[in-house]
Amino acid sequence: MYKDMPLGFVNALAKNESAMQRFAQMDKSEKQELLDKVHNVTSKAEMQNLINSINS
Repeated sequence: MYKDMPLGFVNALAKNESAMQRFAQMDKSEKQELLDKVHNVTSKAEMQNLINSINS
């Protein structure tokens, strides 16, 4: 799963410690659901919004 993580997602996640911690606590299906969304992101702003939504 982790080898399929887009670099932009990894970079954005690394800049948001609370989102990174929340992602680490997700179970496998939650992570896969989020990664499916990540693959449809088309801009830096969209990626930031997705990262911010992890904390919600």
